[in-house]
Amino acid sequence: MMWSLALICIISPLLVIGTPVKSGKSTRNAVSVSHCITNLGTFAHGATFPSRNNRCLVFRCEFGYARVIQEGCEQDGECHDTGTVWTSRDCHTNTCIRLGTEENPAFLRRRVVTGCQDVYKQCRKPGEVFSLQQRGRLHRHCYCRTNHDVINYYCLD
Repeated sequence: MMWSLALICIISPLLVIGTPVKSGKSTRNAVSVSHCITNLGTFAHGATFPSRNNRCLVFRCEFGYARVIQEGCEQDGECHDTGTVWTSRDCHTNTCIRLGTEENPAFLRRRVVTGCQDVYKQCRKPGEVFSLQQRGRLHRHCYCRTNHDVINYYCLD
């Protein structure tokens, strides 16, 4: 007695399609174990490919299944692994958080510390004195204060 069942698995934002076939006492996958068929295309065993929505989410085709081999958040053209902390070009300190489920992962870049920039685009800490250009005038004795996502600049000259 033979039967077949269509199986659809979602590995967000990736769709993998296979057809398990039962023959006698064993069950095997009718899709070739040398290829992964996904909504991104067909990939040979060992091939790596990024998610369509997040280039920092990378899969490898392993025996017909797409396995996650890299995950993270993108900022300024770079991938940052989940759980890491980094300072971006805009001087804010960020972390990458994994949300969602194993089958449907999502990633969030969360600002941990709000930073300030001087006239030369150098990162400055709140309270530190630096030069800043405001309304076309260069001020040499400025500082900033931050409160969550709000940055306030103050100049004494």
